[in-house]
Amino acid sequence: MQDLTLFADLPGSGAAGGLGAAFAALGARLVPGARWILERIDFRAYLRDADLAVSGEGKLDVTTREGKAPWEARRMAEQEGVRCALFGGRVEVDEPDTHALSGDPARAAEDLRALGRELAASAGGAG
Repeated sequence: MQDLTLFADLPGSGAAGGLGAAFAALGARLVPGARWILERIDFRAYLRDADLAVSGEGKLDVTTREGKAPWEARRMAEQEGVRCALFGGRVEVDEPDTHALSGDPARAAEDLRALGRELAASAGGAG
């Protein structure tokens, strides 16, 4: 039986990446998951005609910058010259175009509508 603690510090093997550690123990090569998925769905094709991309997660924090889907979406959008706004129920990063929602699940729909109006207004669109 292989000692799985050998894989504990591999990028992609901790927290939600526990399955990554198991695959690494079986000999798999780990790759950044969010980037891999966005490439597989040809995310850049969706950006080609876009004026704005919006992505988010429950909490935007320093780990968001470490390859999570919202940050990878933003990175790809910026490479394509498309503005990308990020939102979260909690925002703990000081980054441009990040938006904090109330964090109250009962208000989620209204929070997102308000964010949509704010983003439309800042892009010169109708609210």
